[in-house]
Amino acid sequence: MRMLRGSGSVRVPRRVTGSRLLSTVFCLALGAMLLVTTPLHADDRTVRVTLVGIGPERVAIEELLREWFELGAFDLITGWQPTLRVDEVLGSQAEGAELRIWLVPMGEARARVYFADATGERFLVRDIPLRDGLDELGRERVVQILSSSAQAFLARSLNSSREEIQRTFAEPTPADPPPPTEPAWVPIADEKPVAGISSQPQPSPWGIRGGAEYQAIHRGAEGTSHGPGILLGVSYRGQRRRLSLSLQGRYDWPHRAVGDEVTLELETVGMRLILGVASNPPGFGWVARIGAGWDRVSYTPRTRTDAATARQGGADSRPLLGFGMGGAIQGRRGSIAALTLLELPLVDTHYDVAVQGTHRTDLAPWRVQPGLGLEVTWP
Repeated sequence: MRMLRGSGSVRVPRRVTGSRLLSTVFCLALGAMLLVTTPLHADDRTVRVTLVGIGPERVAIEELLREWFELGAFDLITGWQPTLRVDEVLGSQAEGAELRIWLVPMGEARARVYFADATGERFLVRDIPLRDGLDELGRERVVQILSSSAQAFLARSLNSSREEIQRTFAEPTPADPPPPTEPAWVPIADEKPVAGISSQPQPSPWGIRGGAEYQAIHRGAEGTSHGPGILLGVSYRGQRRRLSLSLQGRYDWPHRAVGDEVTLELETVGMRLILGVASNPPGFGWVARIGAGWDRVSYTPRTRTDAATARQGGADSRPLLGFGMGGAIQGRRGSIAALTLLELPLVDTHYDVAVQGTHRTDLAPWRVQPGLGLEVTWP
C-alpha cells in the first residue's frame, strides 16, 4: 500500500533474515517435541468391574470390591451382564475407566478374571481356584486376588498376550443365570442379546478428523481480526494421547485499523497445516498444537487528512508459524476445546508515510500476535 502526502508514500516490507528464521523454526520444533513427549494430565484412577453371570452372590461381592478398591484410592464402578462379550474385552470402550475388569464364574471349581486397559492394547487373564464356589471364603479369595492383580497390571508387572486372551474365549462358559432385579445397565433397544461369547474386529486406531472453529488474533496496530475456520485431517488414537494432522482454512471478517495518517480496511484468508496432540481418555483433558501456513491480507487505504492522497489498495502474502494450548472436554464422538493461541509472522510488514522525503512508520503489526480460539472436532 502506498500513500501520497507531499512527495508520496511507500510500503516497506522487511523480511526475516535466514539465521533468524532457522533459529525460530528450531526453537518451535524443539518445543513441539517436548510437548508431545510430556504427559498432559495425571493418570485416571477409575476402575470398572463387571460381574458376568453372577446371581445371589453379586451384592456381597460388590461390597467386598468397594472395601478393597477404596484402600487403593480407586474410584469403583460395578455392573452386571449375563454373558461375556469378546468385543468389549478386546475393544476400547472405556467410558472413562482406566482399567476394566470382568469376573466370570467357571463352575464351582474356579473363577476367571479378565483385565483390559482403556484403549484395548494391554490385557491380563487369571484363573482363581475355588474350593466351594463363591461362598464367603471364595468371595474373599476372589476379591483379594482381583485387587492385587489390578495393582500389578496398572504397574505393568503382569500382562497376557492377545493370543492368550483369545484362546480362553474358546472354552465353554456356564449357563446364564437369571438376571438381577436391578441391572447396572441395559442393552440398547435395537441391540440383540448375544448368548455365550461373541467376537467383533477391534476398531482401528486411525480415523478421519473434521471440525470447525472460531478464532480471534490481536495483531497490534492492525487491530483484532476474527472469523470462522474449518479443519480436515487424520488422527491416531494411542494409549494415552491422540495425535492429529489437519489442514485448516480460515477467513477473518473485514475490519478497520486506524493509524495517525491512514485508515486501512483489512480482510484476511489463510491456510494452516497443524500437528495436534490431545489427551485420549474421555473427560476433561488438555490439547496442544503447532502449525505453519500463510495469510493473504487485502487492504484498502484511506487518508485521515486532506493533505494526504492514498493510492489504490493491494494484498500481502504473509507466511507464519503458530501454536496453541488449552483445555478440552473429550467425548466418544468428539471434543470441545478452548485454546490460547500465538502466531509469529515471518515477514516484517509495516506501512510507512513519506512526508517531504522523511519516512514515518504507521500501523506496524506486532511480531508476536496472541489470540483465543474455540474448536469443535469429531470424532
